[in-house]
Order: sequence, then structure tokens, then C-alpha cells
Amino acid sequence: MDVKYLSKRLPCLFSPLRMKRPLVILALMLGGINASQAQLNDTFELGEVLVQDNRFPVKFSESMRNITIITSKEIAAMPSTSVQEVLSYVTSLDVRQRGAGGGQADISLRGGSFDQCLILIDGVKFSDPQTGHHMMNIPILPQDIERIEILRGSASRIFGQNGFSGAVNIVTKKEYQKSINAEISTGQYASGNAQISISNENKKGWGNRLSLGYSSSAGYQENRDFTNLQGLYQSRYQLSNHSQIRLLAGIQQKAFGAQYFYTPPVAKYKEYEETLAAFGTLSGQFTKLANLTINLNWRRHQDEFRLWRDSTERGVNKHVSYVYSFDANIYEKWKYGISSLGIDIRNEQILSSALDTHDRSIAAVFLEHQFPKQKTLNAVIGTNISYITGYGWVAYPGAEVGIRINSMLKTNLSIGRSYRVPTFTDLYYTDGGPTSLGNAKLKPEEAWTYEAGLVFQLGNFFLQSSYFLRDASTLIDWQKENPNDKTWLAMNIIGTQTNGIEAQATYKFKTPLIKQAKLAYTYLTSSRIETVNTSRYVYDYLKNQIVASIELAYTSHIGQSIYYRYMERIGYPTAHVVDTRLRYHHTNWSAWLQWENITQTQYFQVRNVPMPQTWVRVGLSVSL
Repeated sequence: MDVKYLSKRLPCLFSPLRMKRPLVILALMLGGINASQAQLNDTFELGEVLVQDNRFPVKFSESMRNITIITSKEIAAMPSTSVQEVLSYVTSLDVRQRGAGGGQADISLRGGSFDQCLILIDGVKFSDPQTGHHMMNIPILPQDIERIEILRGSASRIFGQNGFSGAVNIVTKKEYQKSINAEISTGQYASGNAQISISNENKKGWGNRLSLGYSSSAGYQENRDFTNLQGLYQSRYQLSNHSQIRLLAGIQQKAFGAQYFYTPPVAKYKEYEETLAAFGTLSGQFTKLANLTINLNWRRHQDEFRLWRDSTERGVNKHVSYVYSFDANIYEKWKYGISSLGIDIRNEQILSSALDTHDRSIAAVFLEHQFPKQKTLNAVIGTNISYITGYGWVAYPGAEVGIRINSMLKTNLSIGRSYRVPTFTDLYYTDGGPTSLGNAKLKPEEAWTYEAGLVFQLGNFFLQSSYFLRDASTLIDWQKENPNDKTWLAMNIIGTQTNGIEAQATYKFKTPLIKQAKLAYTYLTSSRIETVNTSRYVYDYLKNQIVASIELAYTSHIGQSIYYRYMERIGYPTAHVVDTRLRYHHTNWSAWLQWENITQTQYFQVRNVPMPQTWVRVGLSVSL
């Protein structure tokens, strides 16, 4: 479809948005120990926290799934300024940033693709029917987050078809007492950041919270500059002690140089992109009505991509997508356990210069039951039954079993079916070259995931490990029939298995200097697909991944966090990266110095897009 024609049809939609050095690393780790006192303290104190690993809330200590929780305290200590950077310190979760500073980032779990990981905000799904490249375009600041829950493994039974390899649930702060929190920072590459959060609650139980954020940089390389502007509004009205309604709404605008994001250097394009994302969610919770929860959600995403930055006509792709959804869930405790019933109805639309105009609807029913808890045994079974336009009826069941061996050790077993329909980009994309060509005959992705895990806790030591196997009958990949071909074709591949081993250990020290240390490791491998074609995504994952962290408390006011990451990605150079944040905290203000990539390692998360070889920033926060 011609861009000019589409722009005439939709004039309001397309207005411009105008380590290599292991000894050095070891010395750094030992010389400044700490990285996440929050995580260890909270790992042991989070037992009563309710997490969303089922259709009803479950205590973290009783969960039978592989879940990692990042708390607000840990986030404050991390050397990060965006949600993407926070998530980059979680193993099994592959954050592939195109540049830095909260720009475009792909999120995947356990070697899956960026389309197979579901993002949720307060338990509400945020799917993008155009492409998973836009999943992290959410107006959430780190200071807005109460915690992040990372659920590994099939989440389709719980959340629907997008939770193919796992889900990331961002839980926002619900604090409405009168307060003002502000932060400013600056650093290398003419980078700057400013954010403010204001909250208030009246005597009638009406609370409001508004957060605004701005960040920009001239870029660490040519045409890698960015400007981000975003706002988030939250409101809660307490109807009674047993019911409340909440409103969550946000908007985010990004504009950034996208040099070599999607084209190789030999093409000599000067890529540029602008996005505008907005959403609103109206929720109601009614505990006296069988714990009824209702969510009405709307999301709009606009994307303009240019091959030549200064041209608004030649080599331009413009897309607008809409998602409308309604979901409701009830659960009830009775003598035979806890039973849950839920529905999810959504409509997805896209209007695009490269994809044409399409829409589809999805209607799902969720059924789940947890059997009465025994002293040593706990079990949950459930299924999702969906009807999807163009694909018909499909069911993805699953089950989890937890066995308490003794007071220190338990084992968890799970099985689940995953399912994902192609995005509109998978089905219909053409860039006019073409260098990429969608396939309207694609079949959905399907897989079974099997997992066994152990959880061990003794005093201040916590260990969690697991093994999983994802057996995919069909996956969606982009391939070339000949390595010298210019065109990537979307196609289904048959029979691919992904195996993985995950382990993470945390120890809380009793010494005044060292507070906590953590070590996490993930190993992944995939079977060879039976094709002579060149694959774009199937083998593009982190084979070995290590994240180690340690936290120091030099005085009651001065602390330091140090994070080490080892990344061995198929087809990329191995990378050792060390980041740190030194912070001073007083009663109502704090200051920090952040140094990313101390080792000055040249590494890539996306081909042809090197990450910054170092980045130093300083910041000041005030709370009133």
C-alpha cells in the first residue's frame, strides 16, 4: 500500500512525533562486594508476598514455578536508569538493547524469540500485534516499580497465547500518601535525565499518583542519539474495605537514531525511528464477590521508521496498532482447594504502509484448580481454551506439583503447552526491497515445556536450580534459502528442542561491610533444525550467561553495588562486563555515581550495533 494513500486515509494517525580480563574482574568483585542486598534480604522476607504465577495470587514461598522477584530496593541499588537495564541483570532473560538509555530493546526468555515473551503491567497483558520489538515501549520509570516478577517457562495456561516462553509482570507502586520524589542525572555523551513523581490521598480513600520522565543523549556513536518523554497516572478509589477501582494510564514518546538497527553497514542507510505508545486500564477488585477482578484495557502504538533520517517520503514505514481487551477472573476457596474461572476477550488491529490493514479477535476461557495443600504435596492443574480468528479453537493445558522433602528442601515439577499465533509482521511484512518478506500461510507456534527444579534454603543461604526441555513442534523463523540471498523469508520450522539448566544462589553476610552476594548461571542449547537454510533467530541466543553481584555498606549512609555479566552468544564475541553504582543516602536525599562497563569491553547485543564501551553518570534524588 502506498504511504501517501495511507496517510490520506489516516491523517490523524501519522502526524510527526517531532571479560577478557578475569583477574581484574575478580579483584573488582572481591574489592567491592555487594550487589543486591535488597534481593537477598527480600528473597528471605518475600515469603508472604503474593505473586501472579496462577489465576489466583500465590505466596512466593509456596510457588511451584521458577520465579525471580526484583524489588524496589534492589532496583534503587542497580546501575540502571531504565526498565530494560534493570532486566538485563536477570539470567535466563535476554535483553537485547539496540543502543542504550531506554531505547528499543527486545526481551526474550530461555532462548525464545522476542515475540514469545509476554509483558504485563499489574497483571494486565500488553501484547503488540505488530511485532515484539515494541513490547518494551511502556511508560514505566524505575521509580514507579514496586517489584518485577519474572515467570520462566510456559505461561500460556495462565495468561494466554503470548506467554510462549515466559512472562514479565511489572507491579507498580500503590503508595498514595502525600509525597514528592524527584531525580536528575547527567553523564557522558551529553546525556541527561529528569523525573518527578507526585502522590496524594484524601480522607475518602481517593489516591492519585503522577510520574513524569525525560531523558536524552547526543549518542555514543553517530546517529545513536535519543529523546524519551513519558508520563504515568494512577488513581485508586476505595469503595469499601472489600472493593476498589483503579485507573492506570500512560503515554510515551521516543525518537532515536537507529543506525544499523535493521540494515547492515554495507547498505549505508541512516536509519531513524519515532514511536508513540499510549494505554489505559480501568480495573475493579471485589473480594466479597468471589474475589472478582475486572480489567478493561486499551493500547495504541504508533511507529514511524525511516531508512533515510531526513526523508519523510522515501524508505518510510508507518504503522499504527490498537488492542482492546476485557478480562475477568474469579476464584473461591472451598474444602476441595481453590478453583478459578476467567475470561479474556480482545481485539487486535493494525493500519500500516508495509502490512496493509488487518484485525483479529481472541476469546479465551481459563480454568484452574489447586488441590488442598498437604504437608508435603501441593498441586495445580488448569487449561486455557481459546478461539482465535483464522485459527479456530485451541487448548493449552498445564500442571505443577510441589513436593516438600524436608524443612530445607523442596522440588517442583511442571508441564505446560505453549501456543502463539504469528504477528502481523510475520504474516504480511514487505519492505519493498524486499530484504524481508512475511508469509500469510504461516502456522502458529506450538510447544510442550517440561521442567524440574529444586529450592534449598539454610539460614542465610538460598539456592534455586532447574532443568527444562521445550519441545516445539512448529516455530516461526526468518530464513534464507541461500546465504547469499538478499531476502529473509518468514517460515515454519518443524521439530526443535531447547534444553536449559538454571541455577542461582544468594548468601546474606553478617559482616558490617559485606551485605550480600549473588551468583546466577544459565546454560541453553537447541537441537539443529532439519534445513539447509540460513536461520535468523533460532540459534541467536545466549548459550552461557552468568550474572554475579555483591553489595557493600561502607557506612550507614554510603553503599556500593557491583554487577558482573558474562555473555556467550552464538555467533558473537564472548563478553565480560562490570557495572557499578556508588551511592550516598541521607534522610530525604541521596546522590549516586554510576559507571557502566568498567572493563571497556566491546560487545554486541544486536548484530552491527555495539554497546557503549563505557558510560559514567551522576545523579541526585530528593524526597519530600
